[in-house]
Amino acid sequence: MATTVKENRLSFNTLFLTVAYTLQKVISFGYFIYYARFIGYVGTGKFTFAVSFATVFGILVDLGLSPVLIREVARVKEKAEDYLSAVFTIKIFFAFIALLAIFIGINLLDYPSETKNLVYFAALVMIFESFTLSLYGVFRGLQNLKYEAIGTVIYQFLVLLSGVIGFQITHQTIVLGLAIVIGAMGNFSYALINILRKTDARPRFKLNFEVMRSLLKMAMPFFLAGIFTKIYAYIDILLLSFLKKADNGDQYVGWYSVAYKLTYAIQFIPIAINNSVYPALSSLYVKSKELMAMTIENAFRYLIIISIPISLGAFVYADKITILLTKQYANAIPAFRISILGLIFIFLNFILGSVLNACNKQIQYTINLGLTVVVNIVANLILIPRFNHVGASIAAFLSAFFLFIISYYRANRLVKLNKIKILKWFIKALAASLIMIFVTYFFKSYVRFYYLAPLGAILYVIFLFIVGGIKRADIIEFSRSLRKK
Repeated sequence: MATTVKENRLSFNTLFLTVAYTLQKVISFGYFIYYARFIGYVGTGKFTFAVSFATVFGILVDLGLSPVLIREVARVKEKAEDYLSAVFTIKIFFAFIALLAIFIGINLLDYPSETKNLVYFAALVMIFESFTLSLYGVFRGLQNLKYEAIGTVIYQFLVLLSGVIGFQITHQTIVLGLAIVIGAMGNFSYALINILRKTDARPRFKLNFEVMRSLLKMAMPFFLAGIFTKIYAYIDILLLSFLKKADNGDQYVGWYSVAYKLTYAIQFIPIAINNSVYPALSSLYVKSKELMAMTIENAFRYLIIISIPISLGAFVYADKITILLTKQYANAIPAFRISILGLIFIFLNFILGSVLNACNKQIQYTINLGLTVVVNIVANLILIPRFNHVGASIAAFLSAFFLFIISYYRANRLVKLNKIKILKWFIKALAASLIMIFVTYFFKSYVRFYYLAPLGAILYVIFLFIVGGIKRADIIEFSRSLRKK
């Protein structure tokens, strides 16, 4: 009975956060199309670089404390306030260090004042988001993702509203930076209000050195992993800007940012599933390896079923998707096609990373990320000078595939996964996707893409049902879990 309740909660959390992230990404993507059209690929390149530059320094604030906070609250809920207060106290000190590092770093580089100002706004956003993540970390540990889901939508709505209004008045790129600051402040305020209203945890400035020392010790592997994660996520954009600076690097960053944005626009799916699964994995690791394996396999199944049709469909219709912006972004199409093929590895890497962290193998996860960063940097240094933004996409694909191989190997040694079952899900999803693409391709010249995409989604579900990728029992069980919740 207890297992059923946990499964229902997991299903509800996954559904609720997925719906919220879907709405947030729809708003975000619409906003991206809006400003990308108006400011062009050069302005888009400047804004993307500024956000990437500031975000890299975010690890100096978080220090790897967020996953530790989630894990420890999930295990000992009674100490949530002690953990949250310790994390807040530590972050206050390091926030000043991060801001100073960003100011010195961007002023040592020869970038125009507009880019520098965008970096300053992005730095403020990074600080607010780090503290907000800690507040939502308590809710994640309590396996309540409702407030984070709502806060995510509030953030994006505020960014959209303030960005559109501000840009219509000023027509200045700098307004984009101010907009994300307003959104981050709103999300932080909402998270803080609900922590105070719905939990007994109070974020206080408290120098509890024993708890702080314990958390920092546990966070050290996460901190190192965070460094590698930030570098892995943004080094391609930074290197593209640096290496192509003499050739107006902003245009290449702008084209690459479109490929990046289109690929990661649906990243909310693995994030939502992973946010729901991670606390459960942390708990099941000390209770039942068998249930833990089943949870991982189910997460794999969802991600495989979702990622394969999106990846293949986007590859085939990349030109129609990119034209949603303007024809000036046509140079982004080859980079997008390469990036989107790595989508399934990007999706699955979220879960594999959580498996290692939940099993207290943070050091191994850190090693995996470190090796991947090396592969990524070397690939970018070789490919960007020759292929520009397309080279960065090739490097991203190779890195995602490499991380998947080494992470799956390590995770499978900890928790034995049913490889045959996973392979069958992959084959069935691939077969249904290929049939869907084959059928929709005949309508490509006669039906607008706005109608072709939902038609393809419906056909995919039908074909997936026919080949046995999903069964009637799955639909009934999912509906029953929602009704019970």
